[in-house]
Amino acid sequence: MVEILLARGFVATELAIAFDCFRIANRLASRELFRLRIVSVDAGNTLPSLGGIEVAVTPMDAAPDLPDVLIVAGGAEMGRARPRFLPRLQRVRHAGGLAVALSDAAQALLTEGAAETAAVHWEGRPLLEEAGMAEKGTNTLYTRSGNLVTSAGMAATADVVLALIAELSTPVLMRDVGRVLLLDRLRMAESEQPQGASALISLPDGPLRKALKAMETSLEYPQSTAQIAQSINLSMRQLERLFAQHLGKSPQAYYRDLRLHRARTLIEGSPLSMTEIALSCGFEGSAHFSRVFKKRYGITPVMLRSSGL
Repeated sequence: MVEILLARGFVATELAIAFDCFRIANRLASRELFRLRIVSVDAGNTLPSLGGIEVAVTPMDAAPDLPDVLIVAGGAEMGRARPRFLPRLQRVRHAGGLAVALSDAAQALLTEGAAETAAVHWEGRPLLEEAGMAEKGTNTLYTRSGNLVTSAGMAATADVVLALIAELSTPVLMRDVGRVLLLDRLRMAESEQPQGASALISLPDGPLRKALKAMETSLEYPQSTAQIAQSINLSMRQLERLFAQHLGKSPQAYYRDLRLHRARTLIEGSPLSMTEIALSCGFEGSAHFSRVFKKRYGITPVMLRSSGL
């Protein structure tokens, strides 16, 4: 039995990938190698994903029998759902089953102290940094410790599930499922996550990549365009031309968007005050931060947090 456990606001990508990998494996094997069940920590027979897609689910309380493999998908409500899904995950592990926590669920294990280290999606790293736990999160696609797997989720879900199919069935079946999915290779657990614009393979190597890296590593204390240009031995005009050519924005506009993206992550996933978030993302105060944020996203930081969007 493979159980995929969801909470309200789950990541539909992760559910779809995990479910379809096992479904395709069953089809190719011409028998039900993997019995699938979609379970919710919430009551009710349907559950909305991020974006509002509704799926049919079995409430967790109506599924008392433990699965052999438990996959906990990420999502906006995983922090709130932690007290409900963590005991089930621990029971599965104690019974000798395999537990897999994806993206936000993996991060929730770190927050709870239920894992020493975990692979977390790069977008979640600001939350770990603010909690003083940055060293506990890895930038790999997934990690495994005994019968616990943590993964960055999203497309890395396919890498995890294909590896499980190879382990629970055969490597041949795993390769066949990968071919149906048009995947030419299985990425290894220790593969680094593509993260940040500085890692994009479409960008030319050289000064632009270095400038982006400098921005990504100094969001709390932003540098001026002149400082960044000087650090990579370019003139301001040369740097501005590179950004316009490859990114369609000025260096400072792109830098501001990076800081606002980090701020949005903290608003949605941390208990920090707006003043704390503003300062940690390099804004001079909450009032200025609120104006810039509303101009970018059409909603104030306070409205975003209270709406739960």
